[in-house]
Amino acid sequence: MDLKPYKLLNRIQHYAWGAKNQDAYIPALLGKKTEPDKPYAELWIGTHPNASSTLFADGENHLLQDWISRNPDAILGQDVSRRFGGQLPFLLKVLSAGEVLSIQAHPDKMQAEQLHKRDPEHYPDDNHKPEIAIALDALTALVGFKSSEDLVDTLNQYPEILDFIGADQAQNFISKPDENLKQLFSTMMSRSLSFPDQLQDAINRLANRLSVSSNQTEADSLFLQLRNIYKEPDIGLFTLFILNLIHLNPGEGIFLKAGIPHAYVKGNIVECMANSDNVVRAGLTPKFKDIETLTRILTYEQGVPEIYKILDKSVETHYQPPVSEFQLQRLDIEKDRSVEIRMETGIQILLMIEGAVQIQRNSDESINYKKGDSILLPAGLKQYTIKSEESARIFIAEPGIS
Repeated sequence: MDLKPYKLLNRIQHYAWGAKNQDAYIPALLGKKTEPDKPYAELWIGTHPNASSTLFADGENHLLQDWISRNPDAILGQDVSRRFGGQLPFLLKVLSAGEVLSIQAHPDKMQAEQLHKRDPEHYPDDNHKPEIAIALDALTALVGFKSSEDLVDTLNQYPEILDFIGADQAQNFISKPDENLKQLFSTMMSRSLSFPDQLQDAINRLANRLSVSSNQTEADSLFLQLRNIYKEPDIGLFTLFILNLIHLNPGEGIFLKAGIPHAYVKGNIVECMANSDNVVRAGLTPKFKDIETLTRILTYEQGVPEIYKILDKSVETHYQPPVSEFQLQRLDIEKDRSVEIRMETGIQILLMIEGAVQIQRNSDESINYKKGDSILLPAGLKQYTIKSEESARIFIAEPGIS
């Protein structure tokens, strides 16, 4: 097997919330024509069977995992191959949200195994899905529960939510907010299943009040926008007031471990995650919702989550979340500069966001790549050089430290 860089061919997922027309980031990245009114939601780069990448080698096209299986130690690296059973441990994505994604969370490994065994149709694999999201331009997202103080303020500011939950439950939370968040949220979610008419009435009352308000918050405006999309009673419309509304600038990132409720609102991001597609949804989606499971798997941690910052004028930015499946680097290379890359943890996948480069595996041979290309570097290469022909921005995904 020739240990050299290989260009990957990847699949686009056209979920309904994806960006469309002039806002469609993914076809612009890939240099493809945008089809009118077609949503371009995610580009998947990896081995997941729902949308596997392929590569051309030895005169034919191969599914990426099939090709890795021919020599996993040389491609993944011996340690990675051993730790992850000859499988690529991560999935790299570009995500482009034109509309709000569902209110969701991801299970841990044990929960994923149980969910997959119980309901393989909706939970397609038995793996957990910790993930990191890094803003390409900007990202607005709902992530994690507000602090107890902010949640008490929310219930006071939005009596329609308080009334729907019930005065007794709300008062229990207000009196001891650090102890009763799970009970409060579980009650709100379970009542949405048992009393949809009451939920619809509360949503209508809140919408009527906010629509004539001269002092709408960002969350208020988002609620009114989504209420025009989700006409049926949807508890996600209330959940968006319970979670932190955050904003990421370009290059900033956020890590989402198992059990953290979240929803991306708008923006273009690079995502890296364990190789899984397990999502437990509870609102703001036409897809399958599993409210009982969501309330059970949440960690109920509170407060604004930590944001990975980027250092100005730094060539290399490292994003190292506390997982063994993946880590990321962002490279910003000026024109006619070179960067030496050592492959210390195993296989790497590069994603070209801007510019054009040459990748050299020795002094005599180089291959040209441009914006939109994704490149697999087998672990057996051990090191290589990136030389920029234009100013370039590159993300590198690789296994985490064991």
